[in-house]
Amino acid sequence: MATALNAADYGLTSGSADQTAHLQAAINAAQTQGLPLFIPKGTFPVTSVNITAPIEIYAVPGQAKITGFGRSPTINIVGSTDGDGDEDDRFGPVTIRDLSFDGASQTFPAGGLSAIIQAAWIDFINVLNCAISNSGGIGIYLYKCRGRIEGNQIFGSKKYAVLNHDASNVVFIDRNVVTYSSDNGICVVRSSAGSDQGVISNNQIGFTSALSGGSGENGNAILVVNANYVKVIDNMTYNSAFSGIRANASSNAVISGNQCYGSGESAIYVEAPAAGTSWVGGVISSNRVETCGVGIVAANSNNGGRWISITGNQVSNCTNNTITYPGGSYQTWGRAIYAEADCLVANNQVAAATDWGIYVFAVNYNGIFGAEKVLAQVENNNVRNCAGGIGFYQADTTHTRVLIGGNMISGYTTTSRYAAIVAATYNGVTNEITKVAGAPDLGNATTSGYSNVVLLPNWSFT
Repeated sequence: MATALNAADYGLTSGSADQTAHLQAAINAAQTQGLPLFIPKGTFPVTSVNITAPIEIYAVPGQAKITGFGRSPTINIVGSTDGDGDEDDRFGPVTIRDLSFDGASQTFPAGGLSAIIQAAWIDFINVLNCAISNSGGIGIYLYKCRGRIEGNQIFGSKKYAVLNHDASNVVFIDRNVVTYSSDNGICVVRSSAGSDQGVISNNQIGFTSALSGGSGENGNAILVVNANYVKVIDNMTYNSAFSGIRANASSNAVISGNQCYGSGESAIYVEAPAAGTSWVGGVISSNRVETCGVGIVAANSNNGGRWISITGNQVSNCTNNTITYPGGSYQTWGRAIYAEADCLVANNQVAAATDWGIYVFAVNYNGIFGAEKVLAQVENNNVRNCAGGIGFYQADTTHTRVLIGGNMISGYTTTSRYAAIVAATYNGVTNEITKVAGAPDLGNATTSGYSNVVLLPNWSFT
């Protein structure tokens, strides 16, 4: 009794001729018989084939390659009960493992949001240990699916390496190696803000560019948008045009244990970039950030972003970079940690920032949080060899509450702009943070002198 079908028995032949019809025939047979499908050794040019029922497709690792035939190839996974490819067509499982795909940077007829492997409304889709190279759009695109993308090598995608859109349940994106994506590496996106529970873990993502331009929507190794309760843990990102990890309008994210090296803009960025894109809650912990424009940012309380914990991170070598994009440019300023609204910044080690080591901006813009107080707590941090040590916003005595204590600041500068620990203003137009004129340096003070700032012992020395 057969345990698997061999695609060669359906005419699939290695070479330069179009093999689409033969691969589709083999898939149809495997689906009908409920058997796995084995792809033999060889190179098989294909345009687009359809998977419409549960199936497992596999090969001996490194021996079978599917290439494009005048276009990037597509493995299209979507049900066809009534032909509209939506919820009532949902099926699964589908597993694709140990295959290689090469799009040769050829385009897709439907445009850049197409993918070499694309699936919609699939339960338990698994793309495992595959090599996906040179997609003319996206490497792997899942829409309203759940499953695993694990152990793949994805190289040279012209749009994104992985796009997980509106997941219907948890999608694990784990242990992938992603390099040279033209816009973003791994993306978890929802059409509108909602619970996602996606897990992005143990991936290595490097050399991510921003070919399509923009001021941060592209150029990120990991991008999370409108997706609440996502974990971004234990990844390594390097040489990203903008951010290593960027979370837009995504509440309650856990960003922990990552290594981010060589981020042109902010290495780790939590933001609410426009009105109606608030985030509430998040943890940024135990990350190692090295060589970036800005280290860790939690921003846009003017759009409702608040309540972040930034603890136990190491941040170093933050420099004043110029970021250019179509239509404009701006400076990164080279600060290490910047947090707005309700924030806890504790137990971090910060070194070698050309601007501030830490700045907290506890502000209630135009009463966006009603009458609530906004709390910033900065404790037990080591700040070494930064232009300024710890800056804080103080002016809103009605809403702003700040506690600073137990910090050590070494190697700071004393200028009209910087000090060890001092009240400082933030200019949202120029992005500059500057010591309030005449404000005392509190680096070794015993009291703050401000009604809304509590100062516990700190130790500052040059």
